[in-house]
Amino acid sequence: KSPMAKKALAPLKKIAADCAEECKEKAEALKEAVELYKAAQREYRKGELEDLPRAPNPHDYQQPRYLLSDATTEAICDIQSKWSGGSLFVADELAALMGSMDRYSATGGKDQGFWLTAFDGGAYTVDRKGEGSSRRVENLSLGLIAGIQPVIAARMFSATGSNGFIERQMIAVARDRTLPDETA
Repeated sequence: KSPMAKKALAPLKKIAADCAEECKEKAEALKEAVELYKAAQREYRKGELEDLPRAPNPHDYQQPRYLLSDATTEAICDIQSKWSGGSLFVADELAALMGSMDRYSATGGKDQGFWLTAFDGGAYTVDRKGEGSSRRVENLSLGLIAGIQPVIAARMFSATGSNGFIERQMIAVARDRTLPDETA
């Protein structure tokens, strides 16, 4: 399964690598704009500045992230708040991804809800405690590609019940490999 996924993802990985430097520059520009805005806020509060400039908008500094892996839902929201073009989450093992859902949640259930929402796309807001911890994602657009062995899939899918997660996936099964002399 991994060699097939590697081959299928190769063109997207090349595109992602080609835009990496541009993304780095945009991230630095956004960081600088935020620092300048914070300095302007301090000056405004002291009365040294008559008008407060417009806060930097992350969408003015779009940072394409075509591929994601090994990321929490909060990290995905942070990335997608700066990129409205959608991303593909690549997990080598679907069973491991599903097993890690809600790992950092005391109450459980939020990661699966996130993935169910991500399937449909659209606006999504994450609110956490602390100043500046809210994130608005204009278009939560996330695809998923993962491998799983048929026996594990059957066991896992029957044990988890139906919350709509599996039903939203397109399952492709590769047939057993045959050697040329076996086809005759």
